[in-house]
Amino acid sequence: MGKAKKRSFERCKNLYNMCLKREDAIKKILYDLNSNYMTKETKDMISLFGINQEELSENGASWEELKLADRFIF
Repeated sequence: MGKAKKRSFERCKNLYNMCLKREDAIKKILYDLNSNYMTKETKDMISLFGINQEELSENGASWEELKLADRFIF
């Protein structure tokens, strides 16, 4: 893990006061996409873990949700 990513991870861990796995982050992102409610926390998780649209589609995101994510994030 590079210094910048490690620093971001430590900041995020202290900021949200939780320990998050990649699978949990994907589930939370998909939940927010389903509810059409993108928070700053969701955007931070996407950039922190480097989650792309392919991973979201493999975990059950529909075409409309991917387009929504593309509009806000990618």
